[in-house]
Amino acid sequence: MECAEQGDLQNALPRLEWEERERIAGEIAHGLSYMHREGVIHCDIKTENVLLTRRLEVRICDFGSARWITDTEPCVGTKGWIAPELVQDPTKYTPQSDVYALGLVMWAMAVVPKDPPTWATGKAINQYVRSPGKSHALDHVPLEYLRTMQGCCNHEPERRPAASRLSFMKYGPYLVLPKSAMFQLAMEGDVKMQKKIVTGTVPAVDVTTKAKGQALLQRGINYFYGNGVPKDVPKAMELCRKAAAIGCEDDANAVLGRMYVDLEDFKKGMQYAQRVSHIRDGSYLLGLIYKDGLGVEVNKGEAQRCFYMAALEFHSESEVHMAVYSRSQGNYERALKWIRIALEHEQPEAKCILGQMYYGGEGVTRNNAEAESLFYEAAERGVVAAIITLGLIHIKKKDFARAMELLLKAEDDPEAQNIIGHMHFSGMGVLPNADLARQMFQKSADKGNCHSQYALGRMHRVGFGAKVDIDMAIEYYGKAAKQGHLESEVEMAECLAMGQKADLSWEAVVRAFELGSAEAEAMKILQGMDNIDDLSDSE
Repeated sequence: MECAEQGDLQNALPRLEWEERERIAGEIAHGLSYMHREGVIHCDIKTENVLLTRRLEVRICDFGSARWITDTEPCVGTKGWIAPELVQDPTKYTPQSDVYALGLVMWAMAVVPKDPPTWATGKAINQYVRSPGKSHALDHVPLEYLRTMQGCCNHEPERRPAASRLSFMKYGPYLVLPKSAMFQLAMEGDVKMQKKIVTGTVPAVDVTTKAKGQALLQRGINYFYGNGVPKDVPKAMELCRKAAAIGCEDDANAVLGRMYVDLEDFKKGMQYAQRVSHIRDGSYLLGLIYKDGLGVEVNKGEAQRCFYMAALEFHSESEVHMAVYSRSQGNYERALKWIRIALEHEQPEAKCILGQMYYGGEGVTRNNAEAESLFYEAAERGVVAAIITLGLIHIKKKDFARAMELLLKAEDDPEAQNIIGHMHFSGMGVLPNADLARQMFQKSADKGNCHSQYALGRMHRVGFGAKVDIDMAIEYYGKAAKQGHLESEVEMAECLAMGQKADLSWEAVVRAFELGSAEAEAMKILQGMDNIDDLSDSE
């Protein structure tokens, strides 16, 4: 085990120079950033748990209180060093709880030269944080350090910076400004921003060069998506690689990763996303890959962790995903918190989620009028989920003309196509038209919608709107069944049995039974199988 020759930070404080304190604060932040990316919350950051090597390099110790981000058991930190939200509820730990404790450590390092007795305990430091009258003891503290320290100690967890947003300029830590804001300040003559920025020991390129890189990157995006210029994928990627070469490597790699994902080259998309997992766009892209199973197994836990890390960096789309995850887990209080933050960042999707919560009375008093109002506000901003929800609401009201009008605004979406197909099939506000229904189901099924795949399977099975074709029916049922569609499993089993494919039929019945289909259970009993284990025994 590595030695900590200089002991812990608590005892080393009196002999440390100011610049050493600044560097130590930054190294603690880097350590926390790494832990948080790995999904770990320390829960007991304090001066005694920061060890120093002979060269005064930081080693964070004592992980006895550490928790995974997804844990729910209480954390037991040290009284006086824990964040205020944990005093009220010790299960509400987040990476921001560690950031608050880092702020207290920074206060301890700031006040020791002026008022030595006060830094002996975390409780005393907390009194400094809450006592404006003590501010005279901080006259010697550099402004950047002071602002960072105060930001870390904000009593609202969501307003504290993420540990990864604490970096180094020439004279110590500071809150990383969004890149566009940094460039703007530099262009307006801010001398500090014009100096080379140092993160750790790696100097950044000068502002002018990086601004050129950002411009190249934007051109690349325009060519990839055909925004105002003819779509040209090779040229888009060439421009992104040029941007990476002149100071925009992280941003360019994140964009390239998204491009490869859009091109369905998921292996390369994952490679680029992993390269930039330390920035919010990279974390967000990884979240999408794990959420949708793009070239990997679906991993909702990993997706949630990635979205969480990006959301801590104020990535608004990730904030929306966190609201969705929290709602799906029944944690409506947390869902509402993420919705509020996303709304502050003008994410219209958050209005749609809030509308759904009002519609279902989830964490709020049920209010259909408020829900519809929110859906319309989101729909006006182009949120497809809101448009589809409004379409379904109007179908329920039997206002089919309005429903169709709304759904046609989202006719490129597979769910909207599926609903429109059912409206044509059943004659909702239009004359029944099996051909039009089949066309809409086909568009939707080609995009992977399991409900449309099931509908096509039935049409081919019974010969309504399509020629009877049992093999084609089995094919569509199979596609839907792979996505867990129960009725497709059962009806595919029936079709396979009709075609004398008994073994495959039983496999389909068993899968449906395991997924909870009562119809599959009845079918199993009718065919003389007493329990599911009989099938494996016969094999």
